Amino acid sequence: MILNKVATKSSQIRACANCSAQGEDTWVFERTTRGVVNLCLSCKTRVLKLSFSSKGVEKRRLISLKATLQELRQRKAKLSANIIDIELSKNIKELEDAIKRPSQPKNIWSPILPGSFEGGKHK
Repeated sequence: MILNKVATKSSQIRACANCSAQGEDTWVFERTTRGVVNLCLSCKTRVLKLSFSSKGVEKRRLISLKATLQELRQRKAKLSANIIDIELSKNIKELEDAIKRPSQPKNIWSPILPGSFEGGKHK
């Protein structure tokens, strides 16, 4: 998954990470979840659409929450058995709940609403 749309066009022949095609029209993406990735032109457009769609954003949100949750659990495991950190336990519980519930969908405003002037029909 691409984290940043910034890419540089490669001057060398490289293999596409998605379809394994060798070609000169490859783009190098530095910030991805898999490190540096080379993509051909056709795969680039497809992967960019997937990475920055609503599903891609939700996937990134879940990955980030799970990483934070894992870090907090490791921190809790390092504490001694007789020390109870209430704030840390509260944060872990909040993250678990946030992972379980989906993100709020964005409401898209429509200039033409049913029941408004002229029944919502274009002329």
